[in-house]
Amino acid sequence: MNRVFWYLLVFATLFLGGCASSAPRIDYDPAFDASRLTTFGVAKERSPLCELDDERIEAAIVEALEAKGYRCKKKSPHDFQALYRVETFHDIPSNFSFGLGIGGGSWKHGGVEVGTSLTPHHDEIALRIDMVRPGDHRIFWSGRIRTTLPPLRTPKERESFYRKKVAEILKRYPAHHR
Repeated sequence: MNRVFWYLLVFATLFLGGCASSAPRIDYDPAFDASRLTTFGVAKERSPLCELDDERIEAAIVEALEAKGYRCKKKSPHDFQALYRVETFHDIPSNFSFGLGIGGGSWKHGGVEVGTSLTPHHDEIALRIDMVRPGDHRIFWSGRIRTTLPPLRTPKERESFYRKKVAEILKRYPAHHR
């Protein structure tokens, strides 16, 4: 009995881990000509994260956009701004519930039944990156992702997590044509 419980618990954990992330959602203005853009800046709109995590996100944005051929300029003027926003959601109940019960006996002989149920909870993070024109502050491209926030125990794990999520969002951002 004990072995069955642990097998089911491991299965539930693996199942939840596989369903924990969603693909980025991308939106853009098809009429906007991004081919003339060469330089960018990075700014934070809102973030409940610590300063170190914000720096990791900013570095990941710079790395991803520079890999696409754009140049980062710390000070204005620049051709566009990558504006990011972070939201966190705590104790989100899973759509998955796990139950286990044992019972015995019958109508005539009486009996004992024991049951338990487990609904896992997790934290989530939403990261949105908007590309904004500096003159009128209009968004011409936007990407966002909402995903389970894993336990990030080391600085290296934190950097890797944020770099991966930023890369997933910016994967479909157009490259600069030199």
